[in-house]
Amino acid sequence: MFTYQRLRLALLSLVLVSITGLIYRWHSTNDSPLFPLHSTTQQNQKSVFQPASYDRNDPRIAKLLENIDLKYCGGPCRFMLPVFIMEQESKAQMHLRQLAFMAGMLNRTIVLPNVGGSRLGACLDHDFTFYYSNTWAEENQEHFQHIPLRNFTSWMKERKAVGFPVTSQTFHVHLSADHKQIGETDNCFAPLMDFTQWHEKSIYLHDSGNIRRRKKYQRILYEFFAGKEEEENDNEFKVEDDNDVPEVMSVYYDRRFPFIQNPASEKPIPYNERITDIADKLSTELSPYLAVHWRTERAEPADALLPCAESLGDLIKTRAEQLGTKPTFFLLTDYPHLFDQSFVDKTVSDNTTETQNYEGEAGFMPVSASFSPNSLTIYHHQAIQYLYTHFQITVTSLETEVMSKEENNIKPPGNWTVLPISKDLAGHDSGVLGIIDKLMAIRADLFIAGKPGVCARRSSFTGRIVDDRIHRRIEELKENTQYWMNEEDVERTNTDTIEEWTDYSQKGSGGMKNIIEYFNL
Repeated sequence: MFTYQRLRLALLSLVLVSITGLIYRWHSTNDSPLFPLHSTTQQNQKSVFQPASYDRNDPRIAKLLENIDLKYCGGPCRFMLPVFIMEQESKAQMHLRQLAFMAGMLNRTIVLPNVGGSRLGACLDHDFTFYYSNTWAEENQEHFQHIPLRNFTSWMKERKAVGFPVTSQTFHVHLSADHKQIGETDNCFAPLMDFTQWHEKSIYLHDSGNIRRRKKYQRILYEFFAGKEEEENDNEFKVEDDNDVPEVMSVYYDRRFPFIQNPASEKPIPYNERITDIADKLSTELSPYLAVHWRTERAEPADALLPCAESLGDLIKTRAEQLGTKPTFFLLTDYPHLFDQSFVDKTVSDNTTETQNYEGEAGFMPVSASFSPNSLTIYHHQAIQYLYTHFQITVTSLETEVMSKEENNIKPPGNWTVLPISKDLAGHDSGVLGIIDKLMAIRADLFIAGKPGVCARRSSFTGRIVDDRIHRRIEELKENTQYWMNEEDVERTNTDTIEEWTDYSQKGSGGMKNIIEYFNL
């Protein structure tokens, strides 16, 4: 009898060891993404899992789930996952700030999304820190809590491994019912989630540039996400401690303007230190320099691009005379940064106004993701040809792209200097170029841009540069002990007045001479 009991005990021990080994092996082989996050394969938004055969209310199961949550969020875990955010980096990060502060109001933790190609979203190629510094989320802990995407992924995998996939509900925030939604990606984490308990929700709000009209949107979107109406005469935001809510809000977000009323949400997310370091290095090497941002995509009328280029040329010559120096001309543009001069010269000499598809032709690929090669016209080529004929132009490009063009014997103009951004820093990601260009413009002695609606399209990219240059000017005023305004006066100074500020009498390099100046017809 004693021998029989020992045998049973030995067999039970063997079973427990085997189960432990299987769990360990699962964890050790499942640290990588479930599938490539950049995959274009259509993923099923519905759950892909076997229903748990355990009772969630069983104290032992409840304790197991509690311990997993405790490990990742202190428990119980309630997350907001930005699956997809419309628009490119300058505005996309503003939208992320809106979602992060909203997550805080809902007592949820924001998942810091991946980044790539000037976009933000859970299913992109690079970690959040590839573009941004960790300091932003850490410095805003009084407003919201955050979790890195890799930790969020591990949490979901552990939950699925014990038979209880995390519950999720999909939320769509759109401009209007008749607005065409473009480019939304599938939720690449859907196989780790259980969507069966909640149906998808959508909200449509007409957007407006008028701040007063948007004041009510914070309340509207809060109630949309919370799923509860505000109690009468209660002015406080509340989320009930209710387990009957999805653990993850999977959010698709398409807006244009901010809605959060907290001023802290207006502060941009600082970029990764390795990116700001290279911008500092380049700006020191180029100084003194002027930065010109020219967004030519869908500029109307397109035939005004060449006269605008001539106007820009006249302005640069005038400012160089006033400064008593010849500053480096650093160009930020959506026109291709790497191209073959002979192809442009021939296209211009042929004088055809027909729209062509230049993709694959002598390296013609616009820098902006929204600027398709077949949108390039002869007017774009004429304008850029004028600039490189009359000025020495400096642009940035990915080191990998420069090497590729050299291998294909593509020769840019002699007056076209390309600064290669190392593969170690940027890889193949063009979004890093946009960030470096932006930082270079913020640091420039002079900043010039095309007049919106005349020589260029209105751009949030330009607006971000202007905001940072205004802040830089305010800091200069604070540091100037001879300046008569105190700190509160400086903060209240009308930004339009600061924006118009110029001082071309400053002869030294490295000092900001203006906020912005527009070239016009």
